Amino acid sequence: MPPPTKNRLTSLLGLLAPQTTPVEPQLRAALAEEQRIGQRIAATARSVTVGILVVTLPLLNRDPVVIFPLVLLLGLVVTDVLRRRFSRRGLGPHGGRNVGRYEIVLFSIDLALLLFLTVLPNPFVSDNVPAALTYTTGKFSVFYILLALSTLTYSWRSVLAMGAVISATWLIGATFIAAFGHRSAELAAALQPIYDTYPRLQELMDPNLVHLSQRLQEVVAFLIVAVILSLKIWRSEQLIVRQAELAEERANLSRYFSPNMVETLAQRSHGIGTVRTSEIAVLFTDIVGFTKLAEALPPAQTVELLRRYYSVIERAVFEHDGTLDKYLGDGVMATFGTPEPGPQDARNAVRAARQIVAAIDKMNRAEPNQRLRTAVSVGAHFGQVTLGDVGPARRLEFAVLGDTVNVASRLETATRELECRIVCSDVLMQRAGADAAREGFSHLPDLHLRNRTGAIDVWTFGTAS
Repeated sequence: MPPPTKNRLTSLLGLLAPQTTPVEPQLRAALAEEQRIGQRIAATARSVTVGILVVTLPLLNRDPVVIFPLVLLLGLVVTDVLRRRFSRRGLGPHGGRNVGRYEIVLFSIDLALLLFLTVLPNPFVSDNVPAALTYTTGKFSVFYILLALSTLTYSWRSVLAMGAVISATWLIGATFIAAFGHRSAELAAALQPIYDTYPRLQELMDPNLVHLSQRLQEVVAFLIVAVILSLKIWRSEQLIVRQAELAEERANLSRYFSPNMVETLAQRSHGIGTVRTSEIAVLFTDIVGFTKLAEALPPAQTVELLRRYYSVIERAVFEHDGTLDKYLGDGVMATFGTPEPGPQDARNAVRAARQIVAAIDKMNRAEPNQRLRTAVSVGAHFGQVTLGDVGPARRLEFAVLGDTVNVASRLETATRELECRIVCSDVLMQRAGADAAREGFSHLPDLHLRNRTGAIDVWTFGTAS
């Protein structure tokens, strides 16, 4: 049965697990905000489009007949102005309790205006033109502009809704004209000789007929376009969510791995690779006397102390291109040269060891509570290790194994016996070469490590406090 202190330490370490906020809620909120912005842009773009029509129609056609469509188009501008105003006050889509009320009212007005624009006869037209002819000539193409503007909302639902409403409006108008629209008997009589010769022509071009089959074809094509556009927006939204999740995953990786490891993992569709051997530097660090410290401190203070300690280790390791291999209670194992070795690995390990000790000393000087001041011990070695992906396919883990790891761990333990802060193997220091980080180290030959038959030369730094 594990001792009580170990159980307590395990519980405390469980509290140290990184607390991450799921990316989806923030992303959904951001997408909702973009949709609000898009709706304002769409309303503005529609107002500009209508404004262009309002200006150009009288220039292209000075006949009073343009007054009627101009009035209806100006009505669309008014609804756009109201929609932007409500959006700024938080009453637009996703903006509050009154979302449904205001949006339904404005949407109903837009529908009525579109219906009047397509169905009602122009009161300024005095000639005997069939209602079906004015209905079918050139009006439906305007709806494609409205559908395109709806894509600016970045909402596939809005695009589908716009497509459905416009299609319904067009079919309602066609049905109304077919049932109650004005027909010209004189025009029909004049064209009848042609229809007698070409019967098919009457089915296609009779100005007194709405030709519901053709209108239905227009609606089907329009709905297909609306569905395609909505699928494109939906797919884009899914890609944005996925990219955000990948960015969050990379951010989570950066909590544990150095940037070089994160980039390597992100650029590969598989694991780091097959098991192989490589020469790297391995560093172990530990809080001296942490077991007694954990017994004396309240859990909250212990957790806070460990968080600050881990932060110091993380910064020192990552700033020197190292990788946090694992947390071992209050100890940490780091490697320099994974996933790919480099010429500066040994030097980076020595520099990281010096930075860890210096940073802990600085943290202690800033800590007014004497009980929360800590001492760390560091051991580092350089040599050949076995590394690569180990474990089953569904749970791969990048492992670093070998005698070099064992020696580095025992060098850290040897700091107690030698009453120093850092112990580095001579092999590591030789690989590090001439560097300012070596200043202050003292050479110690023939150190016997626990459970090892041979002695090794080491370098020590600092005195235990």
